[in-house]
Amino acid sequence: MVLLLIMGMIACLNQQEQVSLLLLSKEKSMFSLLLLPLKCKQCCFFWESLRHPLLRLSSEFLLQQNARSAGDASQGLKHSRRVASLVRFREKRKERCFEKKVRYTCRKEVAQRMHRKKGQFASLNDCYGTDTGNWEPSNGMPNPEFDLLRCQHCGISAKETPAMRRGPAGPRTLCNACGLMWANKGTLRDLNKGGTTNFLQSK
Repeated sequence: MVLLLIMGMIACLNQQEQVSLLLLSKEKSMFSLLLLPLKCKQCCFFWESLRHPLLRLSSEFLLQQNARSAGDASQGLKHSRRVASLVRFREKRKERCFEKKVRYTCRKEVAQRMHRKKGQFASLNDCYGTDTGNWEPSNGMPNPEFDLLRCQHCGISAKETPAMRRGPAGPRTLCNACGLMWANKGTLRDLNKGGTTNFLQSK
């Protein structure tokens, strides 16, 4: 088989790249191949290595170098993607707020109402040694207004519910159960059946 390489560069129509024309002839037959320059050189090395064993080593070395360069390019691409991902993560982490938030006002009200001893929650007996009812957390004095607070719907005392909630008549007018029903469904519970009833009907 005779190998003939025409080094003239021909513009490929599909890919705007330059290719080499490789002509192969065998027993009165002629084959023409359009190859990229790198592939064309590899073919030449292959045919020459069949005739000269020393060139076979150089062709294998060339193939290894090409494979290594392709691997380095893919590694570089992965590294750049990793760096971009880390930058995005760090920017997003800067925007996070790790401070504690009080999401519901009732929790804040309950916490402010509870008695403390050295900053920790404690019962009245632990704080003062007597059972004297509810105390104002700001100055340690009894709060008569708190004793008079009752749910305007079911009549339960403020002492017997975790928090007084907002109702149709304003803040701290409903007990915890009635206030939650009013906030979530816009209705007040039916005290006789345990269901719900519209506030307008209960008036």
